[in-house]
Amino acid sequence: MLTPKISIFSALFVLVSANSLTPAAARDRCAERPGQTTPPCTVEPGGVVLETGLVSWSLQQSSKDRSDTFTIGQSTLRIGIADHGEIAIGLTPFATERVRDKLAALANRQSGVGDITFSVKRSFGKADAPIVAIKVYVTAPVGAAPSGASDWTGGAALPVSIPLSDAIELSLTPEINSIVNGSGSGHHLSFGSAGGLAFKLSNTLGFNTDVRLLRDNDPVETTTKATLGTSLAYLPSDKLQFDLGGNFGINKDTPDVELYVGIVKRF
Repeated sequence: MLTPKISIFSALFVLVSANSLTPAAARDRCAERPGQTTPPCTVEPGGVVLETGLVSWSLQQSSKDRSDTFTIGQSTLRIGIADHGEIAIGLTPFATERVRDKLAALANRQSGVGDITFSVKRSFGKADAPIVAIKVYVTAPVGAAPSGASDWTGGAALPVSIPLSDAIELSLTPEINSIVNGSGSGHHLSFGSAGGLAFKLSNTLGFNTDVRLLRDNDPVETTTKATLGTSLAYLPSDKLQFDLGGNFGINKDTPDVELYVGIVKRF
């Protein structure tokens, strides 16, 4: 039912925006990409950050079929609205999936725009270096397959960041989601966590490695996705970041590989 999701989302928005929107200095290295974990930091009040996955490709195959999915321009616009809070809107402009039946030598392709996601993040602790945050999202079903969910979805995450040294940071992101059943009717829960290490190689170069486990309690078939990820980020300036990375499936329930490149721009 949609009402509880919107109520929780609205309550967090009020909590986030309780402080006045006072201009603040830009905060360093607060991008949510690359990698499978989410940082607890938020964009400074009045700040705007655009994060875009320029292109990604994922592959999943079995002895019977092969599925290739390309996603172009997946973007999130993040806006700081308080010392400890931000709002964001995300959209995938285009995605295409090609499924080839190896036995019948036939292929099927579907393409379309993705859904729109609205989120609110509220951090706790020092505004410029928080250790924990809560992030709540809701997704509106405006898109189509392969990236559209066909119905409303929502969820919450608890990003945690623990500095181990000046150059190494431990990140954890437990999450719980309400997603659409594989049949297209009704919802079920998925839950899990991502965890990883971020290494500061220099003032302009960062390296991440992480793992993500996600339990999907679909009524038809329960699965557990396990993904190992690695990524690299290059920051030529305080307002620009380029990144690339790969995620690799550890079990049969997970896509075999996903490769991506992206950019982050602070305005």
